Amino acid sequence: MLKKTFALAVGLSLLTGCIASREFGNLSDTLSKGTLLTRSLTASNPGDGNVTVTNFLGWIMLNQSGAGTLKRDGNILKSDLSGSAYTDKDGDPVGNDIAPDTLYTYELTFGNSTATQSIRTRSLPDTTFSALTPNGPLPSDDVAAGSKPQLSWTKNFETPKGFIVTVTRLGDYTAGFGGGGMSGEPYYVSFLNAASHSAGVTYGTPSDLDAIVKDELLSKTLSEMPGGFFKAENKDLVSGRYIWTVVAIDHDDAKTAFAISSPTTVATFGVQ
Repeated sequence: MLKKTFALAVGLSLLTGCIASREFGNLSDTLSKGTLLTRSLTASNPGDGNVTVTNFLGWIMLNQSGAGTLKRDGNILKSDLSGSAYTDKDGDPVGNDIAPDTLYTYELTFGNSTATQSIRTRSLPDTTFSALTPNGPLPSDDVAAGSKPQLSWTKNFETPKGFIVTVTRLGDYTAGFGGGGMSGEPYYVSFLNAASHSAGVTYGTPSDLDAIVKDELLSKTLSEMPGGFFKAENKDLVSGRYIWTVVAIDHDDAKTAFAISSPTTVATFGVQ
């Protein structure tokens, strides 16, 4: 049993993109075969405003029988599984799309055993943190190339778990967010712990929100979203016009279900 427990711990880190289990209640029944873990991400794309919910599933097998059929709420997602992970997202042909703030139960067969795991997806934090607004323009609307200006924001209501600050050098900019309203090259993107950066940050400050930056699966998924607005960046400022925004990150206490809001307002500044 000790060897199997060690194999499980190693396998989870190697095979499931560093998924951490919220609860291991199903291990006692399935440890002899394997176990199933879940992770969820709800995000609003800054480029087009579309909200997507993605559930990530990973498993570790402790014998040679292999994984069989994966079900979500009794509906078959995939049979004859291979590998050690599956991504369940909006548009998969198994009934309704995945929705925020909804409980989903997954079942995965291991030989003649079944591992069961549930997860409740998160709602976007816009309603709770709706007054999160970047302050602008900066005290001096123009800053020198290579400088590191202070970026600050106004927050009312609750404090989220973290923030994403994005500074973008303008290409074409159309009115507002949603419907392709943000265009340009991200120069600085940082995932910030709200407890350490409650009202502002200095340009170039490294990411310190461990729940995101130390999770390979979430970091990779966010970095691949269109537009590059959630891919960590830290470039020196060069001459041009910039817009920047701050959005809220929320997650459950177990750090298994995450939600990232969409920008509502932006601030601008120039670099000489």
